[in-house]
Amino acid sequence: MQTQPKPPIYYGETAPCETGDYVTCYWHWRVRADIGPFTHSIPPDGSISLWFVHGVGFGVMGPQTQPLSVPSRGGDRCWGVRFWPGAAGCVLPFDPKTLRNRMRVSSIAEIGDWLEPVRDGLIADPSESDAAQLWEQALAEPLSKKQSVDPIVAEASTTILRLAGKLTIAELGPSLKISARQLRRRFRSATGLNPKELARIARVRTSLMDALFREEWAQLAAEHGFADQAHLIREYQRALGDPPQQAMRRLRAIRHGALTANQG
Repeated sequence: MQTQPKPPIYYGETAPCETGDYVTCYWHWRVRADIGPFTHSIPPDGSISLWFVHGVGFGVMGPQTQPLSVPSRGGDRCWGVRFWPGAAGCVLPFDPKTLRNRMRVSSIAEIGDWLEPVRDGLIADPSESDAAQLWEQALAEPLSKKQSVDPIVAEASTTILRLAGKLTIAELGPSLKISARQLRRRFRSATGLNPKELARIARVRTSLMDALFREEWAQLAAEHGFADQAHLIREYQRALGDPPQQAMRRLRAIRHGALTANQG
C-alpha cells in the first residue's frame, strides 16, 4: 500500500496571550521542499498582517477584498501576526487605506527596531509556540505606548465577526449611536475596509470552514446569510476568485495545524 504524500502547503495559527486586544493570531505558512514554483492565492480575512519570510525580510499584507496572488516555491517559510480590524495602526506606521489589496515588503528601519529580536529568532526556524512568544515579547514595546483602537470601530468589527457577517450594516450604526456615514468613515480610516466589506468576508470565511465538513451549498447559503445558492457562488467568486467547489479543492491542498476561532 502506497503512502499518500503530504499536502504541499502547511498552515497553522497560535492564539495570543497578552496581546489579545490587538492580535487575533500568530500564524505560520510553509511549502514542502520538493514543490516547484507556483502561485499561491490568499483569500481575504478582513485584517492586516505583519509577516516575515526567510530570504526576504519583513512585510505587510493589507486588508483584502479579493484574493491576493503570491509567487511561491518549495521550501518557502513565512511567519506572521494578524491584527484585529482597526488595531494594526497602533503598531505599524502605515495608513490602512493605502494598504488595501496590497502586499508590500518593508524594513526594520521603517517599522521599528523592536523587530530585530523577531528577525533573529525566526531565522532559527522555531516551533510555532516559540515564534508566537517572540512576537508577543517584541510587540510589548510598541503596544506600551498605549495607543488605543477606535472604540466604535472595535465594537463594530467585533459585532460583525461575532455574527459572522449575518447582519445589515444599516442596523449597526444606530446600535453604536452613530450615523451610518460616520461609521463608514471611521471604519475605513481604521481598517482600510468598510463595514459591509468585512461582513461579506466574514460570511464567506465561515461558510468555507463549514464546507470542509459538508458541501451542501444551498443549505450553507441559507445558514450563513446568503440570499440563495447563486448569491453564495457570486460571493465566493468575488472574494476567492473561484466558485465553491474549486475553492474547496485549493483549501484541501493545505495541511492545517491548529486554527484559532477568533475570526468567526
